[in-house]
Amino acid sequence: MEPEERPASGFSGQRPNYPTPEYYRELEAQRANQPQGLPPAYTPPPGNGSQPTFQPTPVRAPDKWSPESRTYVPPPPTMRTHNAFTRFLVNWGGGQRLALSLGSMGLSILVYRYFFNNTYRPWDLAIGITMLILVHEMGHALTLRLKRLPATFPIFIPGIGAFVSLPNRPISARDHVDIALAGPFLGGVGSLVCLIIGALFPYSSIPWLDLAYFGFFINLLNLLPLLPLDGGHVAVLLSRWLPYVGIALLAIYFLLTQNLFVIYLAIIGIPATLNSVRAARFAMRVNDQIISWLMYLGLAVAL
Repeated sequence: MEPEERPASGFSGQRPNYPTPEYYRELEAQRANQPQGLPPAYTPPPGNGSQPTFQPTPVRAPDKWSPESRTYVPPPPTMRTHNAFTRFLVNWGGGQRLALSLGSMGLSILVYRYFFNNTYRPWDLAIGITMLILVHEMGHALTLRLKRLPATFPIFIPGIGAFVSLPNRPISARDHVDIALAGPFLGGVGSLVCLIIGALFPYSSIPWLDLAYFGFFINLLNLLPLLPLDGGHVAVLLSRWLPYVGIALLAIYFLLTQNLFVIYLAIIGIPATLNSVRAARFAMRVNDQIISWLMYLGLAVAL
């Protein structure tokens, strides 16, 4: 025989409506004693055998589509970590810049191969000249890095040379001179290496002495005080009259050689040089100006 269920004391036989007024009075008393600035404490209503106690469940955002949510919340993306090569690639301009640099380098080799078609070992000359131009441009790029400035891979102009993009930020006049002269300096070092190898191995199949001659000549030509050459960037900072000397030297060189490259250089360089002379120049301290003059003239004599 099952035991008879007896109602609790004070139970009138009807189920009370929860929450009762006593519950609300106790809740108000708790909120009155709650410190200011804190959220109110949660007090569940009293429960007994006739009604379960309310327990809130935490709400979590769905990680996939479900009929209840009718939405799709994708998982958070995972961060890709860079290795040493990808960090190097990003710091030097990215994959597109590297592809453009290698592509223009290969095209330059083909163009120089066509120029030296009737010479001895034209492929060696074409590859060697392109590598000497690369050494020259890396002088600019490495100097930018030493001065904690951004540098990118050089871009080759077939048959003319190459260039390195300067940072899009103001730099001092002394830094400008150092960056401009670093290319002919490192290019001269590369030409000196070719000269030493040619002297030690005179019967080598690679024309080292021809490469040394070209390296010394092209780096010396770059010191001509005429834009867009490296010497032109230095000339506009050192003297007001030095760019005019560069224009005169270019005219004399054309009369002696009748070189078509000089015509191209005159068309591009003379207007840019005259505009730079009229523009305001950077102010240089006397010590920096003396050091810049010594570096410029000493490098020209050495080459």
